[in-house]
Amino acid sequence: MAPGAPQRQSWGGELRRKTPRGSAFRHQPQATANHNFTGNSAQGRRDADLDVVVPVRSSVTSQRKEKDVKATDMLMTEHRLIERALDAMEGWLATLGPEGDSDDKAELARFVSFIRGFADAYHHSKEEDILFVAMGEHGFPREAGPISVMLHEHDLGRSFVSALNGLAQQPASWSDEDRGMLAHAVRELSTLLRQHIQKEDLVLYPMADARLPQSAQEEMFRRFQALEEQHTASGERQRLLALGDALIAAHIR
Repeated sequence: MAPGAPQRQSWGGELRRKTPRGSAFRHQPQATANHNFTGNSAQGRRDADLDVVVPVRSSVTSQRKEKDVKATDMLMTEHRLIERALDAMEGWLATLGPEGDSDDKAELARFVSFIRGFADAYHHSKEEDILFVAMGEHGFPREAGPISVMLHEHDLGRSFVSALNGLAQQPASWSDEDRGMLAHAVRELSTLLRQHIQKEDLVLYPMADARLPQSAQEEMFRRFQALEEQHTASGERQRLLALGDALIAAHIR
């Protein structure tokens, strides 16, 4: 675990006792990660999602005209960009030479900026401030069960990103130990987020779609739309999308 990782709940304690054996919400360490935890391939589900989800660059107004598009579809579309950025970060890690230089630190800082800006401040805020609140109002507790696990994993991801940011801002050249920390944090963050995304796409979001009344889902969509309009007006959404595209283009062959 990266230095300073939050200790909000123990994986072997309350969460595991309150999560059924074999549940998709049980965290899997990197060494034993099984991304196909539901028995369906992630890519198969991903392709099916993209058949109905309007691309991330489409306006939210045009999204709403598609009667089958839900607020959770917007979140899944964002997941696809996050996954591609993780692919790019792993590709960048594989190309690093024996010594980290200023260019390597600058590129790491760009990955940190994208993850903090898009995956956390933009995407996770929709979940934590809107989706999870709506689910809590309709019988899903925040202190246990799926929402508790998702919140814990958000915090755990932030601890890995914080470690990466420390390396990106470090004035001294990276030592062998620093490079080991870098590789560990990138791989653990990637594994965590990929598992996290699958839990949401294949389990949590369908639960929300099934349990939330239509009025709550429509209100959630309106709030997502308002947030997107706010980020678009400020130029932040366009900046983050362009940054993600640039990282993907630079590091995925």
